[in-house]
Amino acid sequence: MKKKKEILSLVPTVAFIIEEPYFEPFAVKYSHNAWWMNQEKVLKLFDAYRYDCTDLEACAEAGISIGQLEYFQKEHESFLGIKSALKTLPTSTARRTVVNKMKTDAGLAMEYLKNKRSDEFNTRQRVDNFVNPMFKEGAVIQINRYDPSKHKKGSNEKSK
Repeated sequence: MKKKKEILSLVPTVAFIIEEPYFEPFAVKYSHNAWWMNQEKVLKLFDAYRYDCTDLEACAEAGISIGQLEYFQKEHESFLGIKSALKTLPTSTARRTVVNKMKTDAGLAMEYLKNKRSDEFNTRQRVDNFVNPMFKEGAVIQINRYDPSKHKKGSNEKSK
């Protein structure tokens, strides 16, 4: 009879490997009855995270429960980093799209600057250390710059 170690050495430790351009090859551990032995389910999970799905949505896509996902993450510690990397892809794609479109769309470029560099390009400013009884953490106010061409002389007089 073979020794237990010899028998265990015959059992594979890796079921399959997933290769993506965004991270190192991911080795899915072999397990006798685990859901992740179904490569299609694992790939559906990866696809869901690629679209920035929540854990609940990703589980629904893959046909697994939250508990099964948690156990998979426990058994495959490197998966958390991969999940995080996959979830950033939509933001990166959107950012590239916006930046490329700004080359031909001045309005989009200005909107980007207002959001990205609001202290320099936005007319709305945050007032810090301002205590307003209506708001606990300060207020956002609109600052309208004075444009003399928009005001007529005598417009401040009371009408008779």
